[in-house]
Amino acid sequence: MNIEKLKNEWFPLIFEKELKNKPISKTLLGQKVVIFKIKDEIICFEDRCSHRNVPLSNGQIIEDKIRCNYHGWCFTKNAEYFCNKDIKIKKFFVKVKENLIWINLNSNKQLTTYLKKDKKYSNKLSIKSLKSDFIHTIENFLDPLHTPYIHKNLLRNSSKQRMNITQESNESSFKTIYDLMDKQNGLINKLFDSGIDTNIASFYYPGFAKIEYFKKKKELFCVSIFFVPLKKGEVQMVVNVSFLKTLIPSFLSS
Repeated sequence: MNIEKLKNEWFPLIFEKELKNKPISKTLLGQKVVIFKIKDEIICFEDRCSHRNVPLSNGQIIEDKIRCNYHGWCFTKNAEYFCNKDIKIKKFFVKVKENLIWINLNSNKQLTTYLKKDKKYSNKLSIKSLKSDFIHTIENFLDPLHTPYIHKNLLRNSSKQRMNITQESNESSFKTIYDLMDKQNGLINKLFDSGIDTNIASFYYPGFAKIEYFKKKKELFCVSIFFVPLKKGEVQMVVNVSFLKTLIPSFLSS
């Protein structure tokens, strides 16, 4: 994993609604950051006071500054020490999209997102984290052979399922199309529809992956995840589960 290259990319860290009056501490690519709000402006600094290296996330928002509670040093939204503008701390790029706060450690490049679905779909967005390797977590999500073992009977049972497989790729993404010769036989099919005939698994750099389920070229169900490398051995997943509204069972929509 090329960490320096990934520092030029946007990653979603928290829901915008999580950010209230107190600073929030997070880690992205091993860099500890503090996210806070000053007069409706969302700001992200390194989580370190330049005086004694105490986490700024333990501090407070005082008027238009963030204050370190250890010795009272205050920093403006420009990452400058209030009493001496020559003393600064690192400031990172922030954008808000799809109700998420996105952070880029190096670049203010255009933010491309993939999580949003149109109004025909019911979407459930959640954030989870786990102890795992960034690359291996993505790989396992997209690997169909794991499903009978890790999620037995959810998508398919241990019986064989024939399919034709094709793949498309470019320098920043790939797509694998599974045209099913046999019906899937798991719980999802029993709940929603038994006629799924195509699965498409896609990946987009730096960390977005999704698996879509189609019947006669109409997408019925999709699980998409934006994988965020927090630090070595720890990954955050921004998960969006989407169903075509006409297929949602009544007990799930109530």
